[in-house]
Amino acid sequence: MEYCNLETEGKYAKWRIENGFPSPHKVKYWSIGNENYGFWEIGAKDSKEWSRLVKESVKMIKHVDPLTQLSAAALTDLDWNIHLLTEAGDFLDWISIHQYWDPINQTNDYADYEQTMAYTHRIGHSIEKMRGLLTAMNLEKKIKIAFDEWNLRGWYHPNVHTIQQGITKEEYLYPRDKNDDNTKYTMADAIFTACFLNELNRNCDIVGMANYAPAVNTRGCIFTYPEGIVLRSTYHVFDLYVNYMGDIVLNTWSENMPFITVQNKAKENLDISALDILVSKWSDKPGIAVAAVNKNPLNFQSLQLDIAGAKGNVKHFCLMGESTESYNDINHEEVKIQKKDLGSFSDNREIILPPHSINIIQIL
Repeated sequence: MEYCNLETEGKYAKWRIENGFPSPHKVKYWSIGNENYGFWEIGAKDSKEWSRLVKESVKMIKHVDPLTQLSAAALTDLDWNIHLLTEAGDFLDWISIHQYWDPINQTNDYADYEQTMAYTHRIGHSIEKMRGLLTAMNLEKKIKIAFDEWNLRGWYHPNVHTIQQGITKEEYLYPRDKNDDNTKYTMADAIFTACFLNELNRNCDIVGMANYAPAVNTRGCIFTYPEGIVLRSTYHVFDLYVNYMGDIVLNTWSENMPFITVQNKAKENLDISALDILVSKWSDKPGIAVAAVNKNPLNFQSLQLDIAGAKGNVKHFCLMGESTESYNDINHEEVKIQKKDLGSFSDNREIILPPHSINIIQIL
């Protein structure tokens, strides 16, 4: 904290100056710990140990720079969070949670498309639990959720959660290269990512930060190689939401939503909504943007839009591939955004959504 944020005070600020940075970096966001509830982490603690450590740490940090915003490692566990928030809630601005839905760290056994869609059932349960706890402790106006590590699938790191992690690189390191098999990043990953972005946006009053992990290589949405990059299916989801959605989320009401039946990894059948809808507008210009995810692997879906006062031309941006298994790789592009102009908007306008697709409908 001294090194990054103090001007000249202390030996660490002087060290930064000696290293060629006369002005402080003024780092605003700091997180204490990383998954310290996990036995595999160096510095793992039980809930009482962790809450006391966080309290003493945040006191020291705030003394050095009171303008920092602080988060602490947490999870959707009542005992862990009650201790943490009781001890350190007065000092924290954020509470950090992580989630990977497809836990393949040891097996590399990817969920298929249908199993991945099963993960979208109650996709925001962690947010619901954290919101409820913060509200119960009267902290929902003070502390926001930092969903600062998330992705569909866990990283394939054999034995990383064990004491015997391997001795040779062939045992513990080289197997991790399988994370960069671009054929595995299909429309399943894209659909899941869009559904979770919708859920984050629906809860934007309490989720103030959400960090896709990682951004580049391994599970990232960009793959690099010596001659260039590959934009995986998930990259184009972020492209859609960043560049074509508005910055203000609106309430929606859906009727007669279609359902599909899918089987999860435990071989259980689940009835899930075939569509996931989010509506937004812009703070600096007129218009509406609708995100519509069609999870159905085979069938088109019809979406009728009834938006009071909406007028203008309709543009349709659609991310899709020929099949649920479509992917992008070096010299191989199957997943990309297609654009159409659909003419003027009218009430109850019907939009046709292709199978396994992510769609942004703009009315401008």
